[in-house]
Amino acid sequence: MLHGQIPAGSSDWIFVGHSNGGIVSRYLAQTRSPGFAKSVITINSPHSGAAGFGNLAGLSNRLAPLMLAYQTIYNRRSLGFVQAAVILSDRGLFRSIMNQAGASVIGQMVPNSPFLSGLASRPEGHVRRYAIRSEVPRTWQSVRVICDIRAPEREGVPAGQRCVRDTYRTVKRVGIQSAVVGLVAIASAFVPYVNLLSPQLAYAAISSATALALMFAVDVAWQGTMTSFAASDGVVTMASQRWPGANAERVIPTADSHTGSTKSEKVRLALIPLLLQAR
Repeated sequence: MLHGQIPAGSSDWIFVGHSNGGIVSRYLAQTRSPGFAKSVITINSPHSGAAGFGNLAGLSNRLAPLMLAYQTIYNRRSLGFVQAAVILSDRGLFRSIMNQAGASVIGQMVPNSPFLSGLASRPEGHVRRYAIRSEVPRTWQSVRVICDIRAPEREGVPAGQRCVRDTYRTVKRVGIQSAVVGLVAIASAFVPYVNLLSPQLAYAAISSATALALMFAVDVAWQGTMTSFAASDGVVTMASQRWPGANAERVIPTADSHTGSTKSEKVRLALIPLLLQAR
């Protein structure tokens, strides 16, 4: 689409692309005639691919045998297991989606894909190359990334940062409540008449603790699947954001998330000096 919108015979373009937009810009600079692109600036772009796409592609391979084994064991006595096995099987919905994605940008961004190998092998010496790399704190990355997609910035605070702050407050409040209710439940077990409330109090404490455990489990699962626990912007690892042979780069160590970078003041301040160099 972008290729068709650029006037024929034009030259000295400066491309600025976020995420896969940076990869598209890099590809155009490589494949058009010399002089077409003067400079390319990438922001949080997966030059070495996005590990999360590779992990998702392999997820069905790991889960399908397990779910099919459950199907055999339960033999249609559990509709949930049967449906999960069908979805994750070699001919199931998940596999169909991943096969469709294999021919699209998702398949191209899997590490070591043929597309990325071609991108790395073509000469780029005729183009000035710049990269902006961002890293976010590892805790609550899933909350930060999702909130930056769904919610607008308010009072100068990025949505993801605000959601992380609220999550910390919730965890602290629920954690204290769980501990207090749990201690009261234990104490009430030894008090005549009051001990009738002990099971209910224990249930409330266990429920709250379970909710907290699930919150942490989701966040850990996000990091493991999307970035393999490496330093990242919540989606693309710092290592993959590095553009080999770049003329200059800017690193934002306490950045907004991958999805928040397009509206980040920190990215804007890092971009200005690179644009001056790229002219």
